[in-house]
This record gives sequence, C-alpha cells and structure tokens, in this order.
Amino acid sequence: MELLNKLKIFKRYEWTIFVIIIFAIFFRIYVFSFGRSLWHDECSLALSLLDRNIFDYFRPLEHYQCAPAFFMVLSNVLVKLFGLSEYSLRLLPLLSGLVSLPVFYLLTKSCFKNKLVLLLINILFAFNYQLISYSQEFKQYSTDVLIIILLLLIFYYWLVVIFLE
Repeated sequence: MELLNKLKIFKRYEWTIFVIIIFAIFFRIYVFSFGRSLWHDECSLALSLLDRNIFDYFRPLEHYQCAPAFFMVLSNVLVKLFGLSEYSLRLLPLLSGLVSLPVFYLLTKSCFKNKLVLLLINILFAFNYQLISYSQEFKQYSTDVLIIILLLLIFYYWLVVIFLE
C-alpha cells in the first residue's frame, strides 16, 4: 500500500511539472504572437541577413553586431523559408526557448532528487522574465541558454554515468 501511495505522489509531481512546462510554452508563444516591432539591435542584426551568403557569417558583422555564425545561418534559412518578417526573424529564438524548458527539466531531474526543489527550480526557470524576453527577441541569447543547458546535461552524464559508475 505504501508503494502505491508513493507512485501516486510521483505521478502527481510529474503531472505538475508537465503542466508547468505546457503553461510556459503557451506563455512564450502568447508573448511571441504580440508581434512587436524590432528594436535597434535586432534591426542591426537583421541587416546582416540581407546581403550575405552562408559563408559570410564567419566574418565580422556590420553595425557593431556579434552573433554566432550557426545562429545567423539558421536565421538566414528561416528567413528564406518564411520571408523577411519579425516573426521569421524571431522563430529560432522562440524554438530555442521552447526546447530549453524540457531540456532544463531533464538536467535538474538528473542533478537534484528533492521533488520540492525540482518543482521550484523549474517554476523559476519556466517563468523567468528574462528568459521569456529572450524567446521573442532576434538575438542569440535564447539559443545560448539552450546550448549551455545541453552542454551541462552532456557533461553531467559524461561525468556521472561514465566515470562514477
């Protein structure tokens, strides 16, 4: 009977995390759908998409802008697919912000065992104002967050699974 109660608590906890992630995904999409105008830095970075081919992103960008070449190449592909608009420019940061939610949960689940701590950490990550803002801004910050989380997850599994077991 005790095992059955533990399974119910576990399922309730997993369900709560799932609802938090779904709500955070809808919130990011809702903010993205506002379609606000590009601000100066975004416009300056978008100008670099107009006259460059894929290999030119490995050179310094104009207008004192910096962005990883991989980010610029993927943004260029999305602009070619969907046309030049605020939505197509911000699609890659949105997708990165959406994917970072479950990946962050996987990272925290592997590092922490206390369910309350996991719940609080994931709530803070899911509804962090700055991360929500990064998800709808044509800058590389959202993809930086996703890549760092993926690297931490890989490092954790490399360290724990390979070396400590």
